[in-house]
Amino acid sequence: MASIGKTGWQRPRPEATPKRYLSRVEPAPSRPDPDYPLILVTGHTLYDRGTLLRRTDRIGKLAPEAYVAIHPVDAERFGLADGDYASLVSAVGQLGLTVRVSTEVTPGVAFAPLNLTEAPLGVLFGKCSEQPRVRLSK
Repeated sequence: MASIGKTGWQRPRPEATPKRYLSRVEPAPSRPDPDYPLILVTGHTLYDRGTLLRRTDRIGKLAPEAYVAIHPVDAERFGLADGDYASLVSAVGQLGLTVRVSTEVTPGVAFAPLNLTEAPLGVLFGKCSEQPRVRLSK
C-alpha cells in the first residue's frame, strides 16, 4: 500500500493526452427590461402540494395557497396591497396569484413557491432555464 502513494497508482497512457477546449461564454439573456422589472425567484415552502403529497388531506390543509411575494417598495410601484389578486406576467406567459407584501423579499424580486398545483409556474419560463423577468398587474 505504501507504494501506491497519495494519488494512487498512475498507469502511463500516452494515447490519452488531454486536449484543451475553451468554450465561448455568452452573456446571460436576462437583462434589465422596463417591461418586466422584477426577477422571478422560485423555491420550496415547508409544506406543498407536490406530486407526493397532492392527495394527502392533512398536508393539503397545511400547504399555503398559491401566492407571489414582493417587497413593499415594489407593491407601491405596482399599486398593489397585501391580499390583492394580480397577474404575474413574463414574456412567454402569465399566471394569476394572490399578492403577499413582505420585507423578507428583496426589492426587484418576486418570489413564488413551487409545487402548488393551482400555480403552474412553468408557464412563465421560456425554453431556457434562467430566472424569468416578470411584472405584476391587477
